[in-house]
Amino acid sequence: MKHKFLIVFLAIAATLCMAFGLVGCGEEPEREPEKEQADLWSMERVYASAQELGFKGTLEELIAMFKGEKGDPGKDGKDGENGKDGAQGLQGEKGDPGKDGKDGENGKDGLGIESLEIDENGHLVVTLSDGTVKDLGKVTADGAAPAEEGTEGLQYQKRKDEMGNEYAAVTGLGTAWDTDIVIPSVYRGLPVKAIGESAFDASYDRRVSSLTSISIPQNVISIGNYAFAGCSGLTGALKLPDSVISIGNGVFSGCSGLTEINIPENAVSIGNEAFRGCSRLTGELKIPDSVISIGAYAFSDCNGSLSITIGSGITEIGDFSFYDCDGLTNISLPDTLTAIGDSAFYDCDNLAGIAIPEKVTAIGTFAFSDCSALEQITIPQNMATIGDSTFKDCGALTTVTWNAENCKTAWIDGHHGPIFNGCTNLKTLVLGKSVKIISEATFSGCSGLTGELQIPNNVISIEPWAFELCNGLTSVTIGSGTTKIAQYVFVGCSGLTSVTIGSGVTEIYKQAFSGCSALEKIIVDGSNQNFSSQNGILYNKNKDEIYLLHR
Repeated sequence: MKHKFLIVFLAIAATLCMAFGLVGCGEEPEREPEKEQADLWSMERVYASAQELGFKGTLEELIAMFKGEKGDPGKDGKDGENGKDGAQGLQGEKGDPGKDGKDGENGKDGLGIESLEIDENGHLVVTLSDGTVKDLGKVTADGAAPAEEGTEGLQYQKRKDEMGNEYAAVTGLGTAWDTDIVIPSVYRGLPVKAIGESAFDASYDRRVSSLTSISIPQNVISIGNYAFAGCSGLTGALKLPDSVISIGNGVFSGCSGLTEINIPENAVSIGNEAFRGCSRLTGELKIPDSVISIGAYAFSDCNGSLSITIGSGITEIGDFSFYDCDGLTNISLPDTLTAIGDSAFYDCDNLAGIAIPEKVTAIGTFAFSDCSALEQITIPQNMATIGDSTFKDCGALTTVTWNAENCKTAWIDGHHGPIFNGCTNLKTLVLGKSVKIISEATFSGCSGLTGELQIPNNVISIEPWAFELCNGLTSVTIGSGTTKIAQYVFVGCSGLTSVTIGSGVTEIYKQAFSGCSALEKIIVDGSNQNFSSQNGILYNKNKDEIYLLHR
């Protein structure tokens, strides 16, 4: 089979022939000094090119691979004839000198290179001008050039790793026009370890929009930022080798035809927007334990039916990581997780359930907002902060189990934003035994909460606006462990008709029940040392001060 090294070797051969007169040399004329210098320069240039291709031999060995055979030596001249005997006398004269020997015959013409090719076995085959065929063996870095199996014409760059070892990185299509790209494992004797930044980015080279498949070898360690961005023609499954450690920002963003992809077992990081807009990804996707970070928007706009399992290496899910993943039906979070970023699962319409691990201490703003299929959620004990509108407009949410000991809500524009704003179907609230403080505005606007609300004995304090505008509540029973009911706790609870105040309550702010227009019955535990009630009016213990109920 023909190979692109044929062109390179022909160029070398042509230069050598010009430099040394290899083809049809005959009797070589005497060289002029200027010509000698030019030939020397040509020789050095060819030798340098051969070294770049991986040739390890000497200049003489390189020349020997291509130069024609040396002509046979000329024949020896004939011996001169003996001089004749001198005339008879006292002393004869010396004989005449022998004749000069004949000139030696010219050497045979040198052999030139007729053609070069690499055969199907990867051997370099040379055909000489006399028809002789020579097999120079497999082409490797110890010979003239390395064998390659990838797409011809791709563009490369030589790089060095941290140890100073050289490797090759694919940096573009180059002169290739193939739609099915095969990246070789070796290029010019160097291992191919990287795919460069924007190497096949459609915004830089419109040709890549026509690519239908990519084959990546096991050598590749890193895939640079936006390497395959906008390759909308890539279809089906894409296999990433386990050698890949780093998946850069936006690597496969906009690859809307991909239906399946794997995260390599040795991958450490998934960059921002890495798979953003891969709208047809389906099936199960496992993020291995080796991955320690998932970037912002990494899987956003992945609208195919997906089930994702995240490995134990992840401690934080970045902002917008799964933003608008309409097809996400299930996600399994690791026990190692401690934080969920802003809008991490915003608008995941088909996410029906999610278990938040016990070590999670923070959830960002809008993290699960508009997850319209989410039916129930449990807030773990260690939760310390929850952002504004975390579960906003989760229309299917019916049950919340709240185990957070003391969870603060985020301040937005100078006030606490409601966590469950717009969750109109939330009807059941379970307060766990670990809860000590119900923080500001925690359940503000939960108008769907109906019937009786039981505040367990373990709750010490109920902070301002905690149950603001919970219009569906009809009765509240506050446990004996509660000592403080802050201002505006039940403000605007227009359906509230009955309140039972536990024995431990020592502080009740006068605005605590402001706007509770239907409140008629107030019951104070008989053992309470601070308050008493009569005919729906709340007094201090001695009944010399009335705690007004603003209606």
